[in-house]
Amino acid sequence: LESLNRDLKMLEEGKRFYESGSNEVVCSSNPKLILGYYNNTTEADIDVKIEKLFENYKSSQYNPEVRSFQMLKLAELMLQQREDLTSLIMLEAGKTLDEAIGDVDEAIDFINFYVREQAKLRLTQKISPKGVVGVIAPWNFPLAIACGMSVAPYIAGNNIILKPSEHTSLIGRKFSELLLAVGVKEETFAVVFGAAEAGKAIVEHELLAGVVFTGSKNVGTQIFEKISGQPLHSAYGVRDVKFAITEMGGKNAIIVTNNSELDETVSGVIYSAFAHSGQKCSAASRVIIDERLKEAFLVRFREAVNDVKVGPAYDLATVINPLITKNDKERVKALAIKAQEEMKDYDLEVIVDRTNESHDSFCVGPAVFSIDSDIPRTGTLAQLEVFGPMLHIISYKTLDDAISIFNETEYALTGGIYCQSQDDIDYILPQLEAGNIYINRPNTGARVGIEPFGGFKLSGTGPKAGSRQYLSQFSRFGEIFEEEIILEDTSVESDFEIAVNSRLNQTQRVSKVEETYRILLDQYNSYVDILNDRIKNEFSLRANEILAYFKELEYAQYENRYIPGQLSFDKKDFRRGVCLFVESQPIINPHSICVVMINLLAGNGVNIICTNDKVFSQWERLHALFFNNGISSYNFKIDRLGPIALAKVLSEQSYHTVTFSSFDVCARYRDSFISNNQNSWIIKSYFLELNRDLEDLIDRYIQRRSFAINTMRHGAPLELTL
Repeated sequence: LESLNRDLKMLEEGKRFYESGSNEVVCSSNPKLILGYYNNTTEADIDVKIEKLFENYKSSQYNPEVRSFQMLKLAELMLQQREDLTSLIMLEAGKTLDEAIGDVDEAIDFINFYVREQAKLRLTQKISPKGVVGVIAPWNFPLAIACGMSVAPYIAGNNIILKPSEHTSLIGRKFSELLLAVGVKEETFAVVFGAAEAGKAIVEHELLAGVVFTGSKNVGTQIFEKISGQPLHSAYGVRDVKFAITEMGGKNAIIVTNNSELDETVSGVIYSAFAHSGQKCSAASRVIIDERLKEAFLVRFREAVNDVKVGPAYDLATVINPLITKNDKERVKALAIKAQEEMKDYDLEVIVDRTNESHDSFCVGPAVFSIDSDIPRTGTLAQLEVFGPMLHIISYKTLDDAISIFNETEYALTGGIYCQSQDDIDYILPQLEAGNIYINRPNTGARVGIEPFGGFKLSGTGPKAGSRQYLSQFSRFGEIFEEEIILEDTSVESDFEIAVNSRLNQTQRVSKVEETYRILLDQYNSYVDILNDRIKNEFSLRANEILAYFKELEYAQYENRYIPGQLSFDKKDFRRGVCLFVESQPIINPHSICVVMINLLAGNGVNIICTNDKVFSQWERLHALFFNNGISSYNFKIDRLGPIALAKVLSEQSYHTVTFSSFDVCARYRDSFISNNQNSWIIKSYFLELNRDLEDLIDRYIQRRSFAINTMRHGAPLELTL
């Protein structure tokens, strides 16, 4: 607290953190306190910085050891200045003491984790950096997320242009000073300032190789549509497409069963919903509770919510700190009025409404609303993200009802369960659509390497931050398979039908695909026109690896870093959905067969779309082989489509991923699939790459979920086998 008290005294005396700049920054806990100033970076300056970053990328070969040393020094410097950074975050971002300390510590954890994992990746893979990466960071975790999103691509050898949020620009200025202090040059890592205009200038720059973004759903989807799949500028001299990683919102829920421990549940929900005023994409905004327990829960919960302290971030008793701006304060108050009107329509109960309490700061008190399970929720605040201290409590009759309510939003980020029955937990867990799931503990607070963080549907594109897979996105693996492309027009178009997901269990799927593969390998020359022995051996090796991987997948738990009192692991048993595979080469590459195998093994629906007769006849033979070995024609379909019909399918059909055998065809049809935003998920596109890491390849076609299970049940583990 010494740094905080010193800084408060300095500010009260009229001194600032930064004295120069045209934009004034006030303290959200006390708007009369001016914290400092900063200048916006002009669009012209942003262009110049990106061009310098690109020229450095082209002219200088990056040194992994130098960058690793710089980042480890950065982590050490942050640790030395931990109290000063915590104070600045409390005053500018409005975070309470524990939340601000956590922000600094998470930034340090990101650095140490990514440096270590990148070193491991270089030992096992032949990789190279992609180019200039734009990073657009949020204000709610102003140091941790900005640091994590930029250090990962930097340590992989890319050059970075980072734009911190305009609401936390002073923290951004401090971060840029720390970078300079450890020897990072502006030619490799530039920090710029401004609002939406600055972000737009970064995203639209032609020399950008990719963008990493954390923020709202609307902006994130726009960035993805603008960037993802766009051909890389010819100045790079490589055939590749731009990438976008967009981490967006959530409408997260906690399921409370009738056998939960009430005190633990009330405490966990309070923290999950109201820590940092609910200004977390992971925050709980729905509690889905057994109707038999609801009244008993509300007796305790109502009292707890009325007791929580709303106030300045630097008051150590504060639970609900200020919102980030005055506009957000007014926005949340208006949403609370709207929620009350929704309650009146069905004569429902307002449990708590403290939004009208008077505060000189940007604080808004909590609001809690109760909804019966049979009340319509579509389009209401019970399904829309608020990003403030608002909570809906929804009752359910059966566990199936609870699961249905949990999954009914367009988001799939975090979720939780409070339950004392292992049977109930085991029934609920496999069906929850969320990237991070927490059992008998709050559903916020993901830790680097322990609970890798990220969701799906419209919560984000993945991969998970704080995982090795996150690093892989910033490197180029091997070569792109590219031969002659044939796009034939035809007057005879098939009646295209989208494939459906498999209903077979994992063991059944593996059995059928494995039998097909054995026959294929035995009669290889009858099915594959590439007769090169080297390619056949590579295919055999990769296919065997894929089969071995999926044989373990149903029950496999991919352990994350162990901490006492918690089980921390990932599972990959959640299918992504329907995959379109666009085959435009005249000859099937065996790597294409591997991609199809992965999707069938994962339980995804598979549509092979052939753009010429020659490759169509080859896939027909393979399709018949799969069908004869028990793969349903509803699950695996093959069609021959001309260019017009292909564009129509890509722009209108409902699918989850599209993989192209050709880089050029991927680039040519980008506008068709990137504008297909009619569904509650973002369509991801890929093209066939050789030598990509197997785990990264499989992760494209499954949903990776991270689990954190509290095993300390009053001193005893929840599972007696531990």
